[in-house]
Amino acid sequence: MPTTMRTCPVMHYDHRAVQPAERFEVWRELRGKGPIVWSECYDGFWVVSGHAEVAAVMRNDATFSSAKTEDGKGGQSIPPFPWVRNVPGEYDGEEHDRLRAVLIPPLSPKLIEERRPIVGGIVSDIFDQLQGRETVDATREIAVLVPAHSMFTFMGMPREDADTLGLMVHSVNGARGDVDVQATLRAIEQRMLDEAAARRAKPTDDIISLFANYRHESRHLSDEELLSVMVTGLLFGGLVTAAETLANGMIYLDRHRDARAELIAHPERMLNFVQDLVRYVSPAVVVARTVTRETVLGGQTLQPGDRILCNLGAANHDQTVFADPERIDTSAWRNNHLGFGVGPHFCPGAPLARLEIEMTLLELLRRMPNYAIADLDHLTRGLADPAGGWRPLVLRPHG
Repeated sequence: MPTTMRTCPVMHYDHRAVQPAERFEVWRELRGKGPIVWSECYDGFWVVSGHAEVAAVMRNDATFSSAKTEDGKGGQSIPPFPWVRNVPGEYDGEEHDRLRAVLIPPLSPKLIEERRPIVGGIVSDIFDQLQGRETVDATREIAVLVPAHSMFTFMGMPREDADTLGLMVHSVNGARGDVDVQATLRAIEQRMLDEAAARRAKPTDDIISLFANYRHESRHLSDEELLSVMVTGLLFGGLVTAAETLANGMIYLDRHRDARAELIAHPERMLNFVQDLVRYVSPAVVVARTVTRETVLGGQTLQPGDRILCNLGAANHDQTVFADPERIDTSAWRNNHLGFGVGPHFCPGAPLARLEIEMTLLELLRRMPNYAIADLDHLTRGLADPAGGWRPLVLRPHG
């Protein structure tokens, strides 16, 4: 309990219990209580929702640490994630920089732009399979498959694996009673370790080979580090967030037919739309930090060891920064949102995610300009989360 409990705002905020359709309302409630509040859930933590305050935390890893300790405490999740330590996310300083250097080259903006024809071919192939259909499950057949096929192609794995391993990733992330999470996760991890071992024996020109053969001071990445980079980072980080953003982009353009008409008439504005769509959806909703020294944030005094949860979604809907946060702006490139994070832990996969979403939505509007989503009424508020067990998104290609 903070020493300033008598003066700080308190809210029973359990981020894990908030449903996607409730996010906008909960984010407004959080911000209405101030930029930082105290929650008594999970042994107590600070919730930061103001844009300026969230950005300040994420830029300063000396005061707000991402590191997870050897005994599993701290890290980027509240409560701490039971999986392996996130590489490089749950490291700070020089160790973080060393591990992040593994990720940067294959995901650089220049290299991703050079792969635009590959992503375009993947998107075109997927839409070819949908030709002549009366209905499409846009969650599974578009939003999930495009990022999965792109990622597995760049990883050097058969695209057919996207229809198995890719869907297994989503089944773990949105696990319900019919999914054995641990068994499914072990199967994914073992497959990735087998792929890494094969590339150490016979290197190839792909991302897995790069990671498997990376050396620092004559040492390969450990199996734990490899799994964190490939499974936690690329698969869970890259597939789930892109799928959620894509699904909500399709929903938004059905709700807002004026925005759809604008993008059909001006496809050159699609990248602006995608950039602000990431802000609007904020698929990586929250990320945690640990205070390392006494500091003041948002008028509250924080002590070493205090846990902080940065609510990126609430910060991205802060009306002091974004006047109409529930509308997507295509007029300019918004570079001040926190949808991909900010500071040393900025998402290295941002260029690939933008490209996948941009090309998919352009192809959707080119091939299905009059599409309509069935039963849209139940989606009139909030967001949808196709990776979290949310029901299929039934799309009628011709309206």
